[in-house]
Amino acid sequence: MWLLVDWGTSNVRLWTVDKDQVCLQHESQNGVGQLRRRESQLNFLRDLVSALPETPDTIFAIGMAGSTLGPFQTTFSATPTSLTDLLNTAQTFDLGLANNTSLPVLVTNGLKGTETPPDVMRGEELQSLAIGVSNGYVLCPGTHSKLVKIQQSRIVDFSTYMTGELFQVLKQAPALSNFFHEDSSEDSSYWFEKGLELRDLPFASALFNIRRWGLNLPSFGGASHLLSGLLIGHELVDMRQKLAGTPIHLLADGTLAERYSIALGHIGMPYSCYSVTSAIAELTRQIDKWMESNDKISN
Repeated sequence: MWLLVDWGTSNVRLWTVDKDQVCLQHESQNGVGQLRRRESQLNFLRDLVSALPETPDTIFAIGMAGSTLGPFQTTFSATPTSLTDLLNTAQTFDLGLANNTSLPVLVTNGLKGTETPPDVMRGEELQSLAIGVSNGYVLCPGTHSKLVKIQQSRIVDFSTYMTGELFQVLKQAPALSNFFHEDSSEDSSYWFEKGLELRDLPFASALFNIRRWGLNLPSFGGASHLLSGLLIGHELVDMRQKLAGTPIHLLADGTLAERYSIALGHIGMPYSCYSVTSAIAELTRQIDKWMESNDKISN
């Protein structure tokens, strides 16, 4: 049995992988942005391992685990690159459990673009390649949304949008923050689409609409939905120019999948949707195959 850990900026998820059985064991908001000290991150991971019924043979960590914010630092590979190319960059670290027990942790390189300064990505590149898109664009929403261009099963380019992080930061803006405490799920679709309708306005001007609505409605409960639609709309308008009608492959689950599907349909961008759960299942299969062929510890 081995573990796959997807450690993002905001969240962390852990799966056990045993004979093709992939089971989610932990999910929380303990991303590297919350657990900022390396020793805190390592102790958190040790605690997750110790809570399991058996000790895994190895851990495969993806996402921000290998970043300067994470517990294990690796470098970046350049585009173009394939899934096998990325897996072959994996470095081995020792988590170090109690009683001087070693537990190997495999961490691949991130990916960097070709422009100056280069764009960077960690985690989304593996999931994007795992879903089997040979040619096209994969959209991975999140704290930092990624638009990934794939040709002949290799990532050749990508772009980053700080949509999720901006959402959290702007909710704390002095001119806007008072309008978020009354947020409710009522009329969420209405306010989300109102936000989408602002997509062609200059961003700084569109943003002030939250305050305008808040000051003019006695009970304004749609601030976060309006902000969400505004941010996603502006993100997709920029992508629409790059795609020029090319269908997009949306890689998302839950609320993100729902909201981006609504936004893509609203703007008129053709798309298909892949679940992150399915992508993780396929990624674990590919990693397992790679570990066996490279004499890495596996189940």
